[in-house]
Amino acid sequence: MAETAEKVVGFATAQIQSPICYDGSWAELVEVYVQPDSRKRGVARSLIEGIEEALKSKGVASLFLRTNRTNAAAQALYQACGLEMMSEVVFEKSLEEDK
Repeated sequence: MAETAEKVVGFATAQIQSPICYDGSWAELVEVYVQPDSRKRGVARSLIEGIEEALKSKGVASLFLRTNRTNAAAQALYQACGLEMMSEVVFEKSLEEDK
């Protein structure tokens, strides 16, 4: 969580995955959010670096995330933090009944 003296300005969350069939563990960066009036100040980068340190201390081997292909600002941030864009295909299926 990122805070100023007055309020919380951002947060980041990650989930650690420890598969049964593979050695090691990895994590997914699930959320990174910074209040609009606190953006472009290094808050998101700081949050990501904090998540990385916490994950390293737990022995997590790698970190990945998903973002919208049109979210250029997020992609630039993640690349600036050392994450590499991968060429994977993601499948999705809605489990909700037709309404």
